[in-house]
Amino acid sequence: MVNWKDIHPNFTEELQKEWEEREFGYEKCKEWIDVGLMVGDFKYAWWLVKVTPEQMLNEGSKKEVQELHAENLKNEKEKNDNLPFDEIVGQNRKETSSEFAEDLNELTKEARDSINNNYSPI
Repeated sequence: MVNWKDIHPNFTEELQKEWEEREFGYEKCKEWIDVGLMVGDFKYAWWLVKVTPEQMLNEGSKKEVQELHAENLKNEKEKNDNLPFDEIVGQNRKETSSEFAEDLNELTKEARDSINNNYSPI
């Protein structure tokens, strides 16, 4: 079994899932991280599938590819700006509420632990 933290210590199960959902296995992901992408760049890597990691090492190509990606992101933003508000919210609601609940549970646990550890009767 491979450990994605061997690619980079900041890998989480969620990030691994994002890469795998875009058909990047361990080795292919490692190649992209090794040439300078960050662990959170799964969308960028997915967009770059037509470019090889070796081509990214060429500074001229890298700059051109980054400019093309910036244009792609701008087009995506414009497309999303035209979506109905309810559709945009619906796309993010489940993930956001789940993350919020997890954060709230963790903060509640930390607060209880702090109170219990610092409580002393008068």
